[in-house]
Amino acid sequence: GFSRIIGKDQGGVGTPKDFYGVNADGKAFTQFISDYVSRNDRWNSPKYLIGESYGTTRSAVLVNDLQQQGMDFNGVVLMSSILNFETDSFNPGNDLPYISFLPSYAAVACYHKVTQCPADLPAYLQQVKNFARGEYASALMLGSSLPAAEKAQIVQKLAQYDRPQAKLH
Repeated sequence: GFSRIIGKDQGGVGTPKDFYGVNADGKAFTQFISDYVSRNDRWNSPKYLIGESYGTTRSAVLVNDLQQQGMDFNGVVLMSSILNFETDSFNPGNDLPYISFLPSYAAVACYHKVTQCPADLPAYLQQVKNFARGEYASALMLGSSLPAAEKAQIVQKLAQYDRPQAKLH
């Protein structure tokens, strides 16, 4: 972004490590909100937190920290929640994103006519979800110990859902 921390040596109030990280970020926002509510005499006003994407993690930290300071909330809204960052980390040994993203990939492939889509899209996507959470998840967990014939079957099924050109490597 366009913001940067002004260090103490330049007349600022902190260093990057004072703000970077879930807890440090939460502490900075907690202090700001608490100060704002106090300076503007808003302790008895309705208060809502809304967070989107990383903001959902921030909101979870904030509501906890602010409630510990005695602040009540009327609600917390989490949009596009990512409370478990492993769901979005395509790293070796983490099968979760491959499993959870497959139905979306299949829907996008249908929309762009990369694959043939049946007339009943919701039923088709449920079939993809069942495959992703069942056979595909089991195959991924077996990793390199998955027998070659089963691997070929999984690749063939994947090709039906999102990659017609999928090949066995």
